[in-house]
Amino acid sequence: MRGGTLGRTVSRKTDREQVERVKQALAPFIAPIERLRKNPRRALSSPQSTLHRLKRDVEQWVQQLPEGGAEAFMRSMFDLLPEELDADLPARFREDLVERRASFVEEWEPAAQLLSLFDEANARGPIGPMLLFAVDPQADRHDVVDEWSVLGALKDARRLRGERRADRLLRAIPALVGSVYARFLRILWAFSHMAEGHWPSRPPSKLGALVDQLASRLARFPGLVDRNAARLRNAVAHESARYHPSARAVRFVEQRDPLVPSPNDWMATLTLPALEARLQEMWFVGGPMLSKLADLASREAQLATGLVEALPLIRRALREDAEATKQLEAKNLDAAYMKQLIRRPPAAGETFWFFPKRRNDATKSEPI
Repeated sequence: MRGGTLGRTVSRKTDREQVERVKQALAPFIAPIERLRKNPRRALSSPQSTLHRLKRDVEQWVQQLPEGGAEAFMRSMFDLLPEELDADLPARFREDLVERRASFVEEWEPAAQLLSLFDEANARGPIGPMLLFAVDPQADRHDVVDEWSVLGALKDARRLRGERRADRLLRAIPALVGSVYARFLRILWAFSHMAEGHWPSRPPSKLGALVDQLASRLARFPGLVDRNAARLRNAVAHESARYHPSARAVRFVEQRDPLVPSPNDWMATLTLPALEARLQEMWFVGGPMLSKLADLASREAQLATGLVEALPLIRRALREDAEATKQLEAKNLDAAYMKQLIRRPPAAGETFWFFPKRRNDATKSEPI
């Protein structure tokens, strides 16, 4: 027993030492992120300038890489990790993926449905899910800026009361629904087509049509789509959302013509706690949950391409091992990764419509 305890103690000490060496090696890169963690309010109040600072700090860190550039840095990172981990790495990676999937399901009530849809899209889709997270040509602005701005507004609202709180929540809705949550809906739209074995068609340009059609396509997954998201945004945009102090609630109204009632008119009254919870959920699924799903997609792709099994070869190749380099070239990991991204070309009626455009001038653009 004492021998086993001693072994675990030595192992924990060794692990701590290895972690410390890795932290020291990454210190120039971690420093700006650590500053952001210590002062999150600054990021939430001015997300655009925060992103510029992060970009500048990362560029400076890249310029400070040791002689040999990125390859030398990767070699030094591999040298910090014990080689005895190589044999167990694939199994550990798979175990970690299982744990991450289980944790994902616990994050949000309909998360199991979302994961099932993702698995169907990944198994049957002609493109890999990773491509969807890398490309979003319909986004008007940077998602991270909107995500942080909305989070800042929601946090500010918690410190306010009454009409001021309602006003802060209402001001968050356009960016939340029109950008953060809309991106989540476009991902779901693509998944719904991929699960049927098709390339994703172009989503409806109008958010209301996207919500309605998507809710119909995903009827077997109730709870994934907030059917009234577009109505909330429209009510705010048309100044038809009013706070009622006596009820401590906000009344939303969406109607085509205020003078002519219609069966299609929509009204809803939400207390401030209920409204905040509704907006928090939309932010959560469009931000953190989508980021975690992108992480799962990346890890699935790393397994599918053989990258995880090839890490020991990469370590040896970085040490100029000719045989390892030859084996890596035979594996052709770049080609394997591209095959995971694009598994078959579009069939008749399918297009590459969602690939991004590179701006040439104010009026022209061309595919990248």
